[in-house]
Amino acid sequence: MRHFRVDLHIHTLLSPCGELSMSPAAIVACARAAGLDAIAVCDHNSTLQTPVVRELGRRAGLTVFFGAELTTREEAHLVALLPDRAAAEALQTWIDARIERIPNRPEKLGDQVWVDERERIAGEVAWYLNAPLRCSAEQAAAEVVRLGGLVVPAHVERPANSLIGQLGFLPPGFPAAALEYNHPDRFAALCATYPDLSRYTAYTASDAHFPEQIAAHPSRLTAESCTFGELRRAFAREAGRRIETIHATP
Repeated sequence: MRHFRVDLHIHTLLSPCGELSMSPAAIVACARAAGLDAIAVCDHNSTLQTPVVRELGRRAGLTVFFGAELTTREEAHLVALLPDRAAAEALQTWIDARIERIPNRPEKLGDQVWVDERERIAGEVAWYLNAPLRCSAEQAAAEVVRLGGLVVPAHVERPANSLIGQLGFLPPGFPAAALEYNHPDRFAALCATYPDLSRYTAYTASDAHFPEQIAAHPSRLTAESCTFGELRRAFAREAGRRIETIHATP
């Protein structure tokens, strides 16, 4: 087994709340400088910028997983991690058919452009990407699973926009492959209130929107290789694979 330093929730400049400095090249450079072996690009309701980040990451020796941060009808955020580009494109088609098309106002809500490898604007999304999808959390999760992906309730310890924060509970039978949190103390308090959460694999991620936030809350993936298949096995704690928070030293 090997150890890999990972950050599985990073936004690009495409996300309306993402800083315009979060270009593919900047993300890859910051991730490598921080000693990361892998990242997941999780823009709000979009996978459009990931292919460029993935290609630049490949050249730099950085694994880049396809992902998206879905906003459900309940306004809960779910991280969807996907096995390949085909699954990401299929999820994008599904998202586009269900997102509430609220016109974006860049001056109020933020720019929503994606760029090519040379940081030239390749396109712009006209509707607000953080708008809710016309589907429940269970329906969104079912689609991700159908596409061979992994569903991770995002920043579960937050009172707003987390699955538990919005619903007050984790739905019975919800197909959570793992739980993501940002702040260990708040997550510990949440687990004290909801003891059943301890049965889930849980790890930290940065939810970075600015370059300096990348790798702010990294995790350690223990696996034979840094691949999607091994990540799935780590979430399931299978055959010695695991993912766990890297706790800061005092």
